[in-house]
Amino acid sequence: MATIFLLPGAGTVPHARRSTRPEPIRLTRRGRIVLRTVLALGVALAVVLAVLAASRPAAAGTGSRPMVVRYHTVLPGETLLQIAAEAIPGVDARDTAARIIEFNAMQGSALQAGQRLALPLAR
Repeated sequence: MATIFLLPGAGTVPHARRSTRPEPIRLTRRGRIVLRTVLALGVALAVVLAVLAASRPAAAGTGSRPMVVRYHTVLPGETLLQIAAEAIPGVDARDTAARIIEFNAMQGSALQAGQRLALPLAR
């Protein structure tokens, strides 16, 4: 009787040694075009979002309240201090006059008869 010895690895086909480094991705021409298009759209979207975020109006304080206004047509001989004193009685007319100038974007306190002023009434 014959004795057969089996050795580990005996009778197996040697396999090719595998590399531990992955192969680089190879893109076709169409794949490169698609990749560039996706990247360009991503950059464009980021720019649009940045512009929208920067163009939002800034919120100051806790919130804005609507300002109540009344319109007044300047009569001959009226001064800004007279109009301011009548607009908000009990408040210093100089402060009210300054608010009227700012609110109407006036260059100074000079008035002309017939000029229409918006008078801010609430603070």
